Amino acid sequence: MNTYTSGYYDYETRTYVDCDREWVSKLMITNVTETSLTAYGEVDHSEFYDSEEYWWNSYNIRRSIFMGDYIYAISANGITATNLTTMENAASIQLEYQNPYDNYYWIMEDTAEETTEEESSSGESDREDKPMEDEGSAPDRG
Repeated sequence: MNTYTSGYYDYETRTYVDCDREWVSKLMITNVTETSLTAYGEVDHSEFYDSEEYWWNSYNIRRSIFMGDYIYAISANGITATNLTTMENAASIQLEYQNPYDNYYWIMEDTAEETTEEESSSGESDREDKPMEDEGSAPDRG
């Protein structure tokens, strides 16, 4: 489960109660039988996301692994090991925040306008042989 709370509507007083944004990131563990689903416990990763810095990123617990008496939960900012018998957190480690969009955009210098002194002083140019790129064309990456 992954969501956030930032306020709620109080129906008794008919007012909206504003509160600080709080991210909730939990792995819900259920017992499954032929006739029912019941809650067994939860692994909470909300502590790894207690800053506004991460508001636009994914808070999901991306993987969970049952191994022996423990369940290991892995999210973008942390890993936890939870005892399945007691549902207590046995160990956790917070990972260094990695912004997935750091390298999403890049800036390329416009080299079409730059000329060397040799080309401009000699008056000769091989621009006649090469098509000019307009501003909307994709840059040559090859």
